[in-house]
Amino acid sequence: MVLKKRTATIRCSLVAQLALVFFLALATNSFAADLTINASNDTGNTTDTTALSRTTASDDILITTAANNTAVTHSTGDIVLSGGSNTMIVEHADAGNNSAITAKVNGTLTISAGTLTVRHVETSAANATAVLLEVTGATSVSGATTVDTSGTDQDAANSATLTLGGDATLTGAVSVTAQGSGNAGSDAIINFNGATNATGGVTLNSATGQAILNFSHTAANATFSGVIDGAADNEGDLNVTNATRTITFANNIGATQDLSLIAIGSAASAGNAAFTGSVDASTITLNAVEGDTSADFNGALTVGANDLTLDGGNASGEDATVTIAGNVLAENATSDILLDDNSGSASVTFDGSSAQSIATRIDGVGGAEGTVNVNNASGVTFEGEIGANQDIAAIVVGAADGANSIMNITDDSGATAWTLGNGGSTADTQVLNIDSDDGTLTVAGTIDGAATDTATINVTDTGAGAAGNAVTFSGIIGGTTAVETIAVGSSTLSGAAVFSANVSATNLTLTTGDAAGETATASFASGQTATITNITLTGGSANANQDATLTVTDAIVAATAISLDDDSGQAAIDVNTSADRAFGGTIDGAGTGEGALTVDDSDNAGAPNTVTFSGNVGGTNSLLSVSVGTDNATAGAAVFSGTLDAVTVAVGSGNDNAENSELTATGAITATTINVIATTANNSATATLDANGDVSATNINITGGTANAGADASLEAAGNVTATTEIQLDDNTGATAGALLVLNGSAAQTVTGTINGQGDGDGRIQNSNTAATVTFTGSIGATNDIEDIIIDANADTTFKSTVAVTEDFTVAAGTATTTIHGTVTIGDELTIGGTGNTVAIASTLGAGDTVFTTTNGGTVITDNDGNADVTLTMPSSFTSGTLTLVNDAADDLTNFADEFAVTDNQLTDYTVQINGGDNTILEVTASAKSAAAAAAELGVSEDAAVATQNAATAFQGDATLRDLLTSTLVSGGTAAKEAAETLQGSPAAMSAAGSAAVTATGTQVIAVGSSRMASLRTGTAFASAQQAGFAAGQDVLSKSVWFKPFVSFGDQNLRKGVAGYETDTYGGALGADVKIGNSTIGASFSYANTDVDSKGTENAQTDVDSYQGTIYADYTTETYYVEALVGFARNEINSSRTITLNNLTAQADYGSNQYMVNIGAGMPMEVEKNHFITPTASFQYTLVDNETYTETGAGAANLRIDQDEVHQALGVVGLKYHTNSTTAEGTLTPEIHAAATYDFAGDDAVSSSNFQGGGAVFEVAGADVVEFGGRIGAGLSFMPAAAQGLTVSANYDMWTKEDFVSHSANVQLRLDF
Repeated sequence: MVLKKRTATIRCSLVAQLALVFFLALATNSFAADLTINASNDTGNTTDTTALSRTTASDDILITTAANNTAVTHSTGDIVLSGGSNTMIVEHADAGNNSAITAKVNGTLTISAGTLTVRHVETSAANATAVLLEVTGATSVSGATTVDTSGTDQDAANSATLTLGGDATLTGAVSVTAQGSGNAGSDAIINFNGATNATGGVTLNSATGQAILNFSHTAANATFSGVIDGAADNEGDLNVTNATRTITFANNIGATQDLSLIAIGSAASAGNAAFTGSVDASTITLNAVEGDTSADFNGALTVGANDLTLDGGNASGEDATVTIAGNVLAENATSDILLDDNSGSASVTFDGSSAQSIATRIDGVGGAEGTVNVNNASGVTFEGEIGANQDIAAIVVGAADGANSIMNITDDSGATAWTLGNGGSTADTQVLNIDSDDGTLTVAGTIDGAATDTATINVTDTGAGAAGNAVTFSGIIGGTTAVETIAVGSSTLSGAAVFSANVSATNLTLTTGDAAGETATASFASGQTATITNITLTGGSANANQDATLTVTDAIVAATAISLDDDSGQAAIDVNTSADRAFGGTIDGAGTGEGALTVDDSDNAGAPNTVTFSGNVGGTNSLLSVSVGTDNATAGAAVFSGTLDAVTVAVGSGNDNAENSELTATGAITATTINVIATTANNSATATLDANGDVSATNINITGGTANAGADASLEAAGNVTATTEIQLDDNTGATAGALLVLNGSAAQTVTGTINGQGDGDGRIQNSNTAATVTFTGSIGATNDIEDIIIDANADTTFKSTVAVTEDFTVAAGTATTTIHGTVTIGDELTIGGTGNTVAIASTLGAGDTVFTTTNGGTVITDNDGNADVTLTMPSSFTSGTLTLVNDAADDLTNFADEFAVTDNQLTDYTVQINGGDNTILEVTASAKSAAAAAAELGVSEDAAVATQNAATAFQGDATLRDLLTSTLVSGGTAAKEAAETLQGSPAAMSAAGSAAVTATGTQVIAVGSSRMASLRTGTAFASAQQAGFAAGQDVLSKSVWFKPFVSFGDQNLRKGVAGYETDTYGGALGADVKIGNSTIGASFSYANTDVDSKGTENAQTDVDSYQGTIYADYTTETYYVEALVGFARNEINSSRTITLNNLTAQADYGSNQYMVNIGAGMPMEVEKNHFITPTASFQYTLVDNETYTETGAGAANLRIDQDEVHQALGVVGLKYHTNSTTAEGTLTPEIHAAATYDFAGDDAVSSSNFQGGGAVFEVAGADVVEFGGRIGAGLSFMPAAAQGLTVSANYDMWTKEDFVSHSANVQLRLDF
């Protein structure tokens, strides 16, 4: 190659944006180069791998065209311009030359102190040519780099391209100018194909053509530094087609003047870019048709007028993905992010580390296209609509596992599916915040939580001091996985939500704001189901208008627990339905008396539809109010399957309701006020409270309608009814309908409290309970008479107080028992129909009282056929005098006297008779029976009969016992007999504890002492089972200690009407004695416990602890002995007995003192060698002195008992046989004995008793004492030869008398020393 130095002249360009160095050259229309290459010399089309090195200052290189219309294609090796102020220019400048310039540096290009220019400045109007400089290696330019198409061709597409194949360091400013005015193809292009690209900033200047930057480095990831700006807004293109590699832009793009286009990926190649700084372009596209394409925006992103568009590829896996970490700005209101899945996917992820704001809209290109992911714990706020034109396919809040995320939306947003959470291994918290400050908005699509994450939806309106604009959720929430919490409103903001589809969540909260007028509302749409574990409504504190209201319109609510928290504002649930619906879960106030529940029928056509509440309402904390059908224009129907507790329970409104209103309660109802109000309109709509459980309130008001005969208000109760102040019945002014209290249970019912009309003659009471008795405890009509009382056939009724009706008191034909405790005043007719009814007069009425009185006359007793069709029972306390049964103001009652069959009881005879001058009084007289007659009827002793008669008087102050005694005596039979037997106390227990058991224990201890003295007597003749030593000729040991445990079992059978008993005694005696000459003196202490179980009806049980001390002595000669004992015992006695009348147990703790003396003698006789018979005789006297005591535990039926002293004078005559046998092991002595006994005192146990409730003293005697009895027994003792002074012995005795037998045994251990 021949190098020639020449001067080239170029024409002046008209483009003002050329670099300054070229401006200076063009001013003189000449540019002097040190090396010029063109087609007019022999160096124009050559390939040379030799490096060009220019080290002289201002030593330049020009590659250009010549006028010969020949293309220039030149390549060389490395080029180094290092002399200073060096310039390299590749240009097309010759007019009329339509040939291209292609210059290629097969190596590196280094301009250490100069500039690089690639330009097309031809002015010819007909030429379309290209200028290209390609550097295959690294490029380093310290000065400006310019790519320019400044030609003025009007028709040609002239381009200038700089392709940098290796790393590029363009330290100076980079200018890409497409200013050719002729053709849109006059582009100025830089292709960055290296891995590392550094610039001093790039300016893209587009006019007719485009200023373009292309990035396509596919060998590895690449970087680019330096800002990129348009020369003016919307100028310059940036294309990234680097296949699977990523280029990272380190600086802002379009920050000063936005670009026209950023295109990542194309129809020919995928692309991936990461933007560290801000980005602003009129159009941004991602095209994944050739593979996954992505863009990562880490700074602020401004979306221009032509949108950010993500196009998925034509095959699965060809995904277009954008990640945005900064704010997104919108050039105008129509700037959108558009997602087009195609067959791949299009997704945008917001994952900043600080709060982000998204000003653009986001849409699918078609319906259900694209995915929006939010992974930002500080929150991403979307100010534009999402899915406004086409729904997004999916929105995921918290798509990344292990991170919390917050999404804030302020405008309409729609996606086919929203997911809050990712279901990964980490439990994350994902939040969707919706702010309706700008107006009502709609959130479309399903919304689900994720299995391991906590999903929260917050709905608020940040506008101050007003109710929130409504947020409508059109899709199902929690259909696949329930969300954790939906919060409507907050402690500082109002909120409003409308749920148009099913909702499933753990928590739903409605919280009012902190300013007046800030409310919280939510509504469930028709036909939908809300499955929510906990619902909490909180009223506001600023003023009374701050209500938290949940409206359920024809929807199904399946909740677990609902809490209503009132403050100044109210927490309220409004249920409106046009179909039968279910409402699950408990409903409670946050505190007592908080929250309102209202149920109304939304269509007001035909019968009202029913809402069934399955849980308790007010079960933990009562509500302020529960209202059913209280809207002025609609009725309502509700079923409460659990308990219901509210300050006010209201049914019906008393206004223009065409339908019937009904509240049905399965469980108990508790309230301060219950209002049941029928319509006041001209129709027959009713109001009914159907209570299947108990009803309890302070006031119960039942108000009938005013204009129509059918407009009744009724409380129909199947359980107990309690009104601590009053039940008021109001037929209403001028009403032909009325207020009704209906008792219709299937078990016993009690109505507690007074019942009055609102005015005289208002209201009716009807007893329809045929299964058990209905009892009215309070007065009826005491303040204002009610109208009627109706007792249905076979409906038992008890009136515990006075009754007053202005019209009729009717007992229908049947077998009902009507029990009257107070006077019944009747304005019109008393009717007792049919055959088989019973009128029972309670014990509160007696001589001198009146049962029924009619003020206007009109008594009808059955059929007036002369037969006793009505049974009349009288109280047990009415034993004498006259009782007025009926006092009729006008009618002659003569013919009704024989309609009553008066039932005498076991204590009294009764007679019904006519009295009064005009025969208008029907009365009953009473005559007491004798004790003998009463005993005969009851089948008990006279003592028991007298006790029962006294009980009738004593129980006057105890209504329960009084009524029980009356009903028991009326029923008679076994119940009456057992009641009489148990009322008198326990003769069996008294006999046992007062005499037999106690004296038997004392006798046992005396026997222990007597046998002890027998064991000390010397001589063979006196040997016994207790002694053997003297028979063997052993020495006398004068001192002894001994211990003797003993047991005894006794069984007394029924004797002359007094029940028997069984006794068990366990005890032991410990003693010591000394022998002085022929005498022995000793002392002992014993303890015994005796259990006594009565065989009587009263099931009496007595426990006796006996502590006894004894002193004993004897005198023995060769032929006889005499002995004496003196003892004292203290007995601690616990007793209990059952009174069958009320199944109560009467208990007592008391004591007794016991005194004992015994004298005995015996004379042994040898009938055969070593065989002896000893006649014996003794006399024992015992005195038992019992304390007076009063029972506890049985109320008026407790007895105060004063027992007489018990005396026993027991004479005993008997024989004893003994012998002994001595061997090497020791001496064995067997013995048998028998005796006859006779009690000379024969003292029966007798007590004087009276009831704690009052009455006369009566006596109760125990079983009579059998004087004669007999004893037999045997004993055996052994004195081992190896243990001198030790004796072991055992004895058994049986004592029998008529109807009595006892068995006792003891073992003795004795040590003589």
